[in-house]
Amino acid sequence: MTIKMKANDSVFYVNDVPYPIESIEKIDILMEDKKFKGKTKPFVHQICGGATTIVAHALFEPSGYVGLRIRMKDQTIADYISKEPVYHNTDPYHKDMQVAEEIKRKLLKNQRLQKEKSNNSL
Repeated sequence: MTIKMKANDSVFYVNDVPYPIESIEKIDILMEDKKFKGKTKPFVHQICGGATTIVAHALFEPSGYVGLRIRMKDQTIADYISKEPVYHNTDPYHKDMQVAEEIKRKLLKNQRLQKEKSNNSL
């Protein structure tokens, strides 16, 4: 997923397609089971929780892909941050989560700035 935006801009770009920032309703950071990536819409098969021990991690914990689902007024955009499958509470998982959190934070900040800008112009 490639998301581009400029500070105080009224649009953001996902894979070079423009979307109005004010139409964002909710942004979710999710993890999908690797077995289902590419077989269904993104994040239909989500993974919740995380392993607490190495043994449980190796034997029971499914790996998956971290990504974002951006719900807008008229559509939903979803794509993966992870390039490779990751396990909960591992370094690659935390790195992908940081990237996702940063994108979410920037989008919501830009949205807030746009709302303030439109309220001040009234």
